[in-house]
Amino acid sequence: MKKIGLYLMILAPIVGFGQSSNGRIQELWNIIHKQEENAEVKSMLPNVKEVLLLSKKNKDYSSMMKAMFYEAKINILIEEDNKFDVNTVLDLFIAESNKTTGTSKAILDTYIAEIYNMYYTANKYKLRGRTSVEGGAKASIEYWTEEDFKREIDKYYQRGLTIAARDKTAVIGGWADVFYLSASNLTIDWKKFTVYDALRLNYIENLQHNSFNLTDQERKVIKEKREQLQTELLKDVLATGDQAMYVYIEMYLTASNGDSEVIKEKYASLLKDYPKEPFLYEGYAKYLKGIELITFIDKAIQLFPGTKTAENLLAEKKYAEGIRLNYSVNEYVLDEQAIPVSIGHQNTDKVYVKILKNTNASKQVDRFYSFGDKEYYALEKEMPTVTSYELKLGEFKDYEMHRTIAALKPLAAGRYYVVFSSVPFDQIKENASDVQISHINVTPNVIVVNQGKLRAYDRKSGKPLSNTKIHISNESERRDNSNYWETVITTDSNGDATIDVSKLGSYLFMNIKDEKVYYSPYVSRYYNNSANEDEITYKATILTDRAIYRPSQVLYFKSIVGKKTKLSEQVFAKAKVTVVLSDANGNEVSKQELMTNEFGSVNGQFVLPANGRLGNYEIEVKINETNAGWHNVLVEEYKRPKFEVVFDEPKAIYKLNEEVAITGKAKAFLGSNIDNAKVVYRVERQEIWPRWICGPSFPYHYDRSETMTQGETVTDASGNFTVKFTALPKEGSTSTLARTFSYNIYADVIDQNGETHSSTQTVVVGEKNIELAIELPVVTSAKELSNFSVSTKNLNGVDYPSQGELTIYPLIAPTSKRITDKFNLNEGDYQLYNYAEFVALFPNLTYGDEADSDKWKEGASVFNTSFDTAKNSKITYEGAKDLPSGNYMIKGYVLENGVKNEVEKKIVFRNEELKEVSTVLVELKTKQKTYQAGDKATIEVRSAEDNTYVYVEVQANGKILTKKVMKVGKKGSNLDISIKQDYKKVTVSALALKHNIAAQDGHEVALKGEESKLQLVIESFRDKVEPGAKEKWSLKVKGQGKEQVIAELLATMYDESLDQFTPHNLDLGLKEPKYYYELPTITKYDFSTLNGTGYFRSLVNQQYDRSMAFAIDRPMVLNTYGFNIFGGYGVLYGSSARMKGQAVMMEGDANKVFVAAPTVSKKEDIREDVPMAGAPEMENSKGDIQAVGSESKAETNNVTPVRKNLRETAFFYPTLKTDENGDVKFEFTMPEALTKWKFMAVAHTKNLEQAYAEKSIVTQKELMVIPNLPRFLREGDKLTLSTKVVNLSDVTRKGKATLQLHNAYSNELLVEKVVDFLVNKDESSAVNWDIEVPTGVEVVSCRVVAVSDNYSDGEESVVPVLSNRILVTETMPIYVKEGQNKQFTFKDYEKNSSNTLQNHKLTLELTTNPIWNAVFALPYLQESVYDSSEQVFGRVFANAVATKILNDNPKIKTVFDQWNVKGEVASKLEQNQELKNILLAETPWAREAANEVEQMKRMAVLFDLNTMQNELSNSLNKLTDLQNADGGFSWFKGGKSDIYMTQSIVEGFGTLRRMGVLDNILPINSGYKTMLNQAIEYMDQVQYNSFVEQAKFGEKGKVTSIGTHYLYTRSFFIGEYGINEKYSPMITAIRKSIESEKPSNNLYQDAMRAVIAKRFGVQKTADNIVKGLLETAVQSDEMGMYWKNNTAGWLWYQAPVETQVAIIEAANEVDQEKYSNAIEQMKVWLLKNKQTTGWASTKSTTKAVYALLNTGKSWMDTEKGIEVKVGGYPINTTETAQMGSGYIKQNWSKAEMTAKKGVVELTKTSPGIAYGAMYWQYFENLDAINAAETGIKMNKKLYVKANTDKGQVLREITKETPVKVGDVVTVRLEINVDRDMDYVHLKDMRASGFEPTNVLSGYRWKGEFGYYEETRDASTNFFISRLRKGSYVFEYDLRANVSGNFSNGITTMQSMYAPELSAHSEGVRVEIKN
Repeated sequence: MKKIGLYLMILAPIVGFGQSSNGRIQELWNIIHKQEENAEVKSMLPNVKEVLLLSKKNKDYSSMMKAMFYEAKINILIEEDNKFDVNTVLDLFIAESNKTTGTSKAILDTYIAEIYNMYYTANKYKLRGRTSVEGGAKASIEYWTEEDFKREIDKYYQRGLTIAARDKTAVIGGWADVFYLSASNLTIDWKKFTVYDALRLNYIENLQHNSFNLTDQERKVIKEKREQLQTELLKDVLATGDQAMYVYIEMYLTASNGDSEVIKEKYASLLKDYPKEPFLYEGYAKYLKGIELITFIDKAIQLFPGTKTAENLLAEKKYAEGIRLNYSVNEYVLDEQAIPVSIGHQNTDKVYVKILKNTNASKQVDRFYSFGDKEYYALEKEMPTVTSYELKLGEFKDYEMHRTIAALKPLAAGRYYVVFSSVPFDQIKENASDVQISHINVTPNVIVVNQGKLRAYDRKSGKPLSNTKIHISNESERRDNSNYWETVITTDSNGDATIDVSKLGSYLFMNIKDEKVYYSPYVSRYYNNSANEDEITYKATILTDRAIYRPSQVLYFKSIVGKKTKLSEQVFAKAKVTVVLSDANGNEVSKQELMTNEFGSVNGQFVLPANGRLGNYEIEVKINETNAGWHNVLVEEYKRPKFEVVFDEPKAIYKLNEEVAITGKAKAFLGSNIDNAKVVYRVERQEIWPRWICGPSFPYHYDRSETMTQGETVTDASGNFTVKFTALPKEGSTSTLARTFSYNIYADVIDQNGETHSSTQTVVVGEKNIELAIELPVVTSAKELSNFSVSTKNLNGVDYPSQGELTIYPLIAPTSKRITDKFNLNEGDYQLYNYAEFVALFPNLTYGDEADSDKWKEGASVFNTSFDTAKNSKITYEGAKDLPSGNYMIKGYVLENGVKNEVEKKIVFRNEELKEVSTVLVELKTKQKTYQAGDKATIEVRSAEDNTYVYVEVQANGKILTKKVMKVGKKGSNLDISIKQDYKKVTVSALALKHNIAAQDGHEVALKGEESKLQLVIESFRDKVEPGAKEKWSLKVKGQGKEQVIAELLATMYDESLDQFTPHNLDLGLKEPKYYYELPTITKYDFSTLNGTGYFRSLVNQQYDRSMAFAIDRPMVLNTYGFNIFGGYGVLYGSSARMKGQAVMMEGDANKVFVAAPTVSKKEDIREDVPMAGAPEMENSKGDIQAVGSESKAETNNVTPVRKNLRETAFFYPTLKTDENGDVKFEFTMPEALTKWKFMAVAHTKNLEQAYAEKSIVTQKELMVIPNLPRFLREGDKLTLSTKVVNLSDVTRKGKATLQLHNAYSNELLVEKVVDFLVNKDESSAVNWDIEVPTGVEVVSCRVVAVSDNYSDGEESVVPVLSNRILVTETMPIYVKEGQNKQFTFKDYEKNSSNTLQNHKLTLELTTNPIWNAVFALPYLQESVYDSSEQVFGRVFANAVATKILNDNPKIKTVFDQWNVKGEVASKLEQNQELKNILLAETPWAREAANEVEQMKRMAVLFDLNTMQNELSNSLNKLTDLQNADGGFSWFKGGKSDIYMTQSIVEGFGTLRRMGVLDNILPINSGYKTMLNQAIEYMDQVQYNSFVEQAKFGEKGKVTSIGTHYLYTRSFFIGEYGINEKYSPMITAIRKSIESEKPSNNLYQDAMRAVIAKRFGVQKTADNIVKGLLETAVQSDEMGMYWKNNTAGWLWYQAPVETQVAIIEAANEVDQEKYSNAIEQMKVWLLKNKQTTGWASTKSTTKAVYALLNTGKSWMDTEKGIEVKVGGYPINTTETAQMGSGYIKQNWSKAEMTAKKGVVELTKTSPGIAYGAMYWQYFENLDAINAAETGIKMNKKLYVKANTDKGQVLREITKETPVKVGDVVTVRLEINVDRDMDYVHLKDMRASGFEPTNVLSGYRWKGEFGYYEETRDASTNFFISRLRKGSYVFEYDLRANVSGNFSNGITTMQSMYAPELSAHSEGVRVEIKN
């Protein structure tokens, strides 16, 4: 069982109420507690067992329960899951409960409920993906559903209470520490609290906070139960006379509700009734503030003088009366004018200001400060004081925080520190005054950056700073190293300048030369230089005949290639292109070299592969190896649908608590109605909380769905059906807003022939059901306001005619209009200055609410009108043209049942018709006119202020036409733009910067819409034709006016039913849409320095003691003592086409679905790709592609014509050309499938003009047969084949329907059955034939014919017949370690007694030295495009260590060379294909396998020492280049130094040093020593700063994980890189803390602690830490030594392989000899982990390999010390063994297979491990296969997914509840894996009577793991890339499609990395009823 999270919480001994009467028991507990403190976990167990035995003997149940928990938490940590897990714990507690009576039983039952609840809480994220099993899951707890936990938890809680209620005299004082107090500070004697009351309180808590998904009724029941329990509990406690206890319980229960107002009200009520309970005053005070709080505390202190309560309340009062301040000021401000600062202040009306001049040469502004008055005085001493003064603020006496804007005195340009103090600066006292500081820059100028561009302005006037020098550097200070650079660039006349591209990709420091104000923006390296604006690009549009295909079908394509510049587009004619088809794994399948024609098009076809992974295939068009376009199609094994289900729009108004009726329709694609079909439906309610009716959009919260009703109905003669339900709201939910609920209707329609399709509809019903929308933009013009629309819709978005009224009001600003900005300053809750004073100080800062139109008053209405959308939805407002520009509110309402549903909409009205003065800083104004080529567009640029500089940029099609600076004013200036023919999008953008405010406006010039020059008209066409009819259609391409159009046309038609899987159309744009064009460059500039606020840091931190001793905690908690739950030929899949005489299928290859051709007389008549039943396909055309659509061979030997040409694409004509009149004519023969067809035509010209036309056509007859055949048949199955006879004639018809099955190869008649039918006009009737599937036939031809008088129809298709025998592979994993002799018996093989089983092969596979699998994972890391510091160092580390390993072990090169020569360098995914259930090419992991092979082959580079020396030198130089000036490393170059990144790199160098790599492998001249020294200095300083700051808070020496990592890293360099004396106190403090720390439950950190202690000479501590680590390890015979809580996570130390290596290294360094056996066992786990998982090629892999090779015993030559016997006879392990790994593989044929060979004996005398498996392959009938398992265990069961009033449940299949046609059947798999596994393949076979509900392949996640799902005809594959150790429930659905008795096959699961780990289910039969 998988354990999640923590396994053991090391607790200090818990003091209980009393001591055990047995002295020995107490003595043992004292020992146990001491051992627990020292993490001596395994050592505790014997003592715990003795306590348990003595406690039972002495009937000391309190001690017994405690011992049970201790035993559980120890074993669950150190035992393997198959020996001890949560089920074991529960079994022990349940067994003890069954033996006990009275109070002890009550407590035990409650404990059982708690354990269940623990497990549920930890795993609920998985459980919510599981469907409830009716009657409860029978399996162990890991496979339960939420309902099972809900039931069992409540059952044991209730049972415990019932038993406890029998003895209400038992008090918790008699139960030692079974209960412990969290409210122990009170004087209440909780020992008198009864056990019954304690358990009641515990149960109330569970009911209050349970996390189950509950229905309305369940919530109601729980609420009533909780309230009843609370009432009874309070009554009983009050009856005891203990008033304090009663008050406290009442307070606790009230506080549990969480509503502060309710709590406050209740506490006030309690105070009236119980005024003498002091803690009640403390509790009530928590909900008061301000004057109310102070007054209350004063009263309480008088009542309880000198008490602890008075002391606590005085502390709270002191805090409330204390001075608190906070500030916000802009980082960059204007010079010589008042500086606004936002000040928050409490209990003071003044602050003190000091301005210090920043004279530091560094350009860095974020200087680090620590707390303390010394730091402040040091700053004051370093920086000269400019001024100091007092700021007077508003005076308040309410003890609450207030905020305002205050003015700092003007400053000259420069850099300053602003210091604020709560007291005069000469009165500052440490920890008694609040002093805060921030840096500000005072400047009249500004620099803004846009990637590689910058612009400089005057902040006040906005004038661009032309010809101005800008100084730029990459560091804050000048450095004498190769990293540092600086440059000077000069702005142009617009104030623009360009930064050298080579300087990008980092933070830069820039300033206007000679100005001491700096900017430090990050300048992106991804700078798109506009110099490439006119480059030529190509766009290939790819068109296919349809969007989805089956394997082996033909894909037809056409591509139109366009050539584009910014201002022109045309076809790319007479050019070579390459068209490539890639499969779902991204591998190239085929490619074609083609030449575009005069219309720039190419066309062709691809035959899709028969095998391989299903999913997305890609067609790519390349020009000169560069991608020009791509298009995806799906390749899936689907079955063509015959009908669809569609719900009607919910048009009505629906009301809560009233009946809702929703109609739907089932319609056949061929045009007939689906009558008399069964409809199964359910309705689920989901609360939308809340729905904002008649208002702006609102982020809805959706509640959990609940089933409202479910049932069945039937379709009428027209195929219609109705679902009715009452729209009941959710009980108990209230809101001030309108409540709204969505009712989701799910309907499955089962046709008479068994075919089933589904549909869903959502109906929204609320308390308000009509929505009014005012269709106006936020910024509205006069033209738009003059004539606009309103819409009234129901909640489902459907128009609903309604009446209402609209009124428009002006919004009146409180002050005159100014150009203002808030500058990100909080204006606060009061104004310090009046308006005139404020404006005088801050002319452009917003005053209060003056800019907040939400708070403006409404003026008198300017327009009012009523409307009735039933008559007209247009609103006409003629006065809009005279309305002044400004802000307006439109209010409206719509009447619903006489009640107003109101709506408000604010607009900003801009009247272009009036000559108004602008009110904004910059504005673009134009007439609402449309321009065309040749016109001159005039744009007026204006401002509310004269002398405003505006940067204007004009773009056409994304290309900059004009950019200039204009000086404008109130009158405005005109900008003229000449409109040219090629312009598709013209934009004008304006930017003005003034008064430190940036404003922009943009305008898109209205161009005359590009009217399509082409029209495509279908001139002759029929929308209903008979199958097989010959058709002649004509199309016409028209141009504008009488223009003659020469165009190329694609015409195609396909089965439209395929759109049910994925839609398809050819209406694709050949030209670039205009929204693809570049945005104006001015929108990309960063103006954040105009209003960015600085960060204030408190230098002298005033600390208030607000620690209130009182808290309303749960009085007592049931003690669980720290227990926590968290503790071989391969079978081919696919539908490969097969011809007679080709590759005979191996006997038993039951899963391969073959599609074969019917027998014909001539070889040349054999069709290459005859379709499977339900999936017809077109013929493969051998000639010209336009031959598609030619007539099929006529039927000559049947009276009744039988439809055989059932292909899905009717025709594909890619290069039809218009004649001189623009006409196109073509002929085709209609396919014979009865369905709806989609005809599409696309015409295009040489200048990429296009036109599109689309029509639907139906093929039908008056009498038709519509069979519903299964995808395949299986030998021996008995089933009912069904067809529907449809009568579209005008009379009732009767006749005979015949079924014939022929051998498709020999044409032998196998089955013929005739039945009568009678079908009314315009209706249908089903006919059925019972058959038994014949044996010995691979493919049958199924012919269904219906004849009635002169009317007849027939359809013939082929169906593959699968064998009921299958090749099964069972495995027996084997393994052995040093010094072991192990015997493995293959029991299933040895005891096999099946009469039908036929042996095939026995295979022994053994790797005698698997360390080589790890060695060849050694990475050689290549350079990446963008190197981070981590990547660069990772390359240095991995390559250097790998080189060291190879130098030290020359055998590796010898082995590698031999493997390479023999072709044995292969991924484990590629090996042993014949022993796996699927070919690698058919999985999603082909690319991963290729990557592994490439990685292994790159090892060859490591053997070239010269190359490696050169690469290491280059990498070290690059790493040096990445080092910052302060010695630290950032993630990427130019970033700020990061302490973890720096420590990781230094640690890596330390590891290299310890390995002997630094001086022996790394180049001597690389200069790494200097780099290393600087990095260590940076580390020391940063950690010292942190240490000093911690000391200020009394946390001196407290060590975080990063602190431990620091000292571990530093311990590598104690000698050569000595520790500065300054840091000695820090090192000593941290070291002592690490030595004294208890085990941290962080394995990685504890391993580091051990190494630190060892290196600093504290051997005993180091030894104790390692010993403690080993105490918590699991010891496994197979897996070696490992830790259960060593699991992967997001934190840096949560890495299993790295953690295991760290512990190995710690044990090896601390005492190699003492821990030698443990080291060997830990190495075993590493190799066993590598057996089933793919190690990433990283630093961690290198360290793991190094640890395997350089710790403990040598495992390099251990393949020689092993003996192997099979059946008692020795196997030669050297003759054919692979060099190095000793890998051997031996097969025994059927004749050689004896029972004795099922016994394998292994003896190993050499170090290390060996592992492998015995594989038994045999043929067996599917129904006779028994289940088998290894490290993978699996249980499979089928259920009917039934609708119930409580939701969907899984119902067991019995005689009373059988599977019926149309039912959803859920496959439920219970899976357990005993180790982490990568690349796991799960394959589930299915009966031919089932149809998959999901056809499309793709990656999915179902709550427990992610996987790639692929649906095949006879099975479904699930590919799980990563499966962690643990238990899982996996569900997926099938649909019962055909009745009968079927073999359902088996389910197999196998690790593709380690195929010996596999399992399969037993073979079963399934019966489906009609």
